[in-house]
Amino acid sequence: MYLQNPGRVESFGCLILIAAMLYVTLEYVIRAKMAEEKALLELPGKRKSWRPTALSVLEMFEPLEVMHFHAE
Repeated sequence: MYLQNPGRVESFGCLILIAAMLYVTLEYVIRAKMAEEKALLELPGKRKSWRPTALSVLEMFEPLEVMHFHAE
């Protein structure tokens, strides 16, 4: 990515920080809820975990497809 305008570089940095905060928050919430569970979470690849990473949880949603229907 080639950003030459200092304002755009700063904006891109802010977006990266927001994305990282969202990722960490997602992982924190998932792990906090998993602490209340009595069963392990089965992740892709037949792995099981009490403390899954946000990436491994997001991988669970890869096979899902979204279909939009528009009424005419």
